[in-house]
Amino acid sequence: MNWNIFWGLYTLAFAVRYNDISLPVVEYTANGRTYTVVGPKFSATVSKSFSSPFHRVKTDIPSNLTTREDLPDVLKLNLRQNSLASLTESPLLELYPIGSEVDVFYNPRKPKMAYVQRFAQPQKVLYTIILLLGLTFLASALFIFFGPTITMH
Repeated sequence: MNWNIFWGLYTLAFAVRYNDISLPVVEYTANGRTYTVVGPKFSATVSKSFSSPFHRVKTDIPSNLTTREDLPDVLKLNLRQNSLASLTESPLLELYPIGSEVDVFYNPRKPKMAYVQRFAQPQKVLYTIILLLGLTFLASALFIFFGPTITMH
């Protein structure tokens, strides 16, 4: 599949929640129409969280983010926040300030299909867990409906 690259501008910055952080919303134009895409996304996120009423209100979020060009596949976050009230600023805000230009890749046949910076496929472990949960629920439902009849004497 042939993907085109386009320079997009943020319109709504960090409005979409993704695990424990907010992701940028990027606006781009393709074939004379304007679209939005959320990203960059990650194949997985690992979060450690510490909450205390004595921690300052602004949440600290050390992460493994370094540069736009070197985005990790798995985002690692270490959140330290106040348990009563907190103000959280996305760690992506430093890499993607509001109004900055960013690479958007889109499918010219379906311009709505797009991603920011780079494509991140969800990890296979996630697919395996979802498949196993689905099979477990299916087996439970079949057992309940077609299993042995329980009678009380």
